[in-house]
Amino acid sequence: MAGFELDKNALKKIADEAVKKVMKEAQPHFDRLHREHKGKPIAEVEPHVRTMIRQLGWTADASDIRSYAKATSDGDRIVLRAGDIKM
Repeated sequence: MAGFELDKNALKKIADEAVKKVMKEAQPHFDRLHREHKGKPIAEVEPHVRTMIRQLGWTADASDIRSYAKATSDGDRIVLRAGDIKM
């Protein structure tokens, strides 16, 4: 049986680039959320956060939804940054 060796550095680079692309594509959604809903009550913002997350094809638990809604309500702009991907 032939084997192969995985180039972890190349795989990490591909993964890092993919995450950066997703963040770049998602940032306008978070910016729109900020523009349209900053300063509104958290309970009013939460459904918009859920819809945005669903439209992006992401999943988030209730505490994450509430955190995004609170930040938006407080007038804070959410800026997505790719973290370090461990392999």
